[in-house]
Amino acid sequence: MERFADDPFETLPILVTSGDVAAILGFTSSEAFLAKRVEMEDLLDFPSPVQWVQRPYKWRRDMLRGWWRRQAEDMGIDVSLPRSARPDLRAIDGGLR
Repeated sequence: MERFADDPFETLPILVTSGDVAAILGFTSSEAFLAKRVEMEDLLDFPSPVQWVQRPYKWRRDMLRGWWRRQAEDMGIDVSLPRSARPDLRAIDGGLR
């Protein structure tokens, strides 16, 4: 698998909780992220949680990583650069927070 500098998903388990997603995207809490989740799915093509886990919601790490990379590419951000050399990717929610 291709690795990128400062990959925020690298140390997460295969199934990622809403709390971890919220932290990576810069939301203040899991609840704040979940309140915007459907809107992000509709407007930003954010991945849906896995279907076989009802609650708590969980997302596949590879799907989140792919979405994160696509958002960064759309913004012209080279995710292979160290975090200190690129803009903060927590802004990729399109101002939905």
